[in-house]
Parts: sequence; structure tokens; C-alpha cells
Amino acid sequence: MKGVVKLSKKLITLSMYLGIISTLALMLLVVINIVLRKFFAYSILGSVELTQQLLVCIIWFGMPVCALHGEMMTVDIFKFPGKYLRIIDTITFFISTVSGIAAIKGAWSAYQTNASTTQLHLPKFIFQYITGIGFLLVALAVFINFIVAVKPEISGNETWSENSKAPDGLPAGNKEVE
Repeated sequence: MKGVVKLSKKLITLSMYLGIISTLALMLLVVINIVLRKFFAYSILGSVELTQQLLVCIIWFGMPVCALHGEMMTVDIFKFPGKYLRIIDTITFFISTVSGIAAIKGAWSAYQTNASTTQLHLPKFIFQYITGIGFLLVALAVFINFIVAVKPEISGNETWSENSKAPDGLPAGNKEVE
């Protein structure tokens, strides 16, 4: 099990690096577009489409890292004790898994129909696969947090952030705020 956790963390770390590359690409696109408009009265064709697709990459490559470290944004309407938070995490795991599978099925359908974006005719299936893989990696991160909460010795301290666990063994994002 320790090997599975370690491999999963490496996959999620790779996802983080892809998110960083996507962010840098978006920043570069915006800067180049601004310079071209300011000095040459020219804009990059399809820059809005590229921005939309890069935002998909940034969100779905970055979200698994946030989930792994318990830093997901949440709205706390109700205060639940720790054991109920594990149930909520289990529900999140199943919802993320089902959503990931549905997104991958949608990507396959988009691939078969050659669906593309309006201006640049970029294939939509690539970004739908990124969404599906992102959902599945979020599910994997929630599963890892659950496993580590139950059996802390398999966390693999060499890659696990010491700040990512609450004193009660839950991931940091599941702490109750006083």
C-alpha cells in the first residue's frame, strides 16, 4: 500500500507541474497579446479560446494537489465531528470518481465526433480528458488522505507535508474552525 501511495503522490506532483506550465503559458499569452495590441494594433487570433482552454488545464491540474494537502475551498454551513468528515470525504471520493468517468466518456464521444473549438478548431476531447483525469486525481487524493488518516505509517514522510495533517489525523482542510 505504501508503494501505491508513493506512486499516487508522484502522479499528483506531475499534475502540479503541468498546472505550473499551463499557468506560465497563460501568463505568456496575455503578455504577448498586450504587447502586440499596444505597439502593433494586432491581437493573437483565438486568444480568448486559448485562455479558456488553459484555464481548464490550470484548474484540473492544480485541484488534485489542493485536495492532497487538504486545502480545498469549502463552505462550512454545518459543523461536523471528525468521523462525519470522513463520511463526507468518502462521498466526495465517489462523486469525483463518477464525474471523472463521465468526463472521460464525454471526451471519447468528442473524439469520435471530431468536436472542436469555434475559432482555432482545437480538438475538445483533449481538454475534456484533462477534466476527467483531474476529477480522478482529486478522487485519488481524497482516497490517499483517507488511507493516511486511518494508517499514518504509510504516508511516506519523504513526500508528505508535515503541515498537511491535523492533530486528529485528518487532512488539514477538514479541521473544524473554532
